[in-house]
Amino acid sequence: AALLKDVVAKIKKILSAPELLMKAGGNVTQITWAQAFVKSLGMPMTADNVVAIVAWEMAEGGHWYNAAYHNPLNTTQSMHGATVFNSVGVKAYTSWVQGLKASVITIRNGYYGGILDALRRGNDAQGVADAVAASPWGTGSFSPKH
Repeated sequence: AALLKDVVAKIKKILSAPELLMKAGGNVTQITWAQAFVKSLGMPMTADNVVAIVAWEMAEGGHWYNAAYHNPLNTTQSMHGATVFNSVGVKAYTSWVQGLKASVITIRNGYYGGILDALRRGNDAQGVADAVAASPWGTGSFSPKH
């Protein structure tokens, strides 16, 4: 029972503060990154929101499918030490923490209110996807790019 309690405590800690996993150098997955992004934005941690962000990561292809390291949504936000990955200025970041911060800065820059509104509702993954497609982010409708 002690082992189970320990595992439950560790999982609760990760779910309550997924960004700590990144700082600790843990194994970041598309799901844990999505959770950290949703939490960093102060949005509801719902299945719809996490699913929408994971699908967005897959559609963009950052980090896991290309060399835009630590940048799942392929943002072009400049950060100290980041390098340019492609001709449109997508960046490769120096760490998960930096890439998460860059994505948060980008989505809060004033051009993505529709995405933030959909995330704020928290109950409509398709609504988030539609908002991304209608935004100037450049993803388009969610279909994998890899």
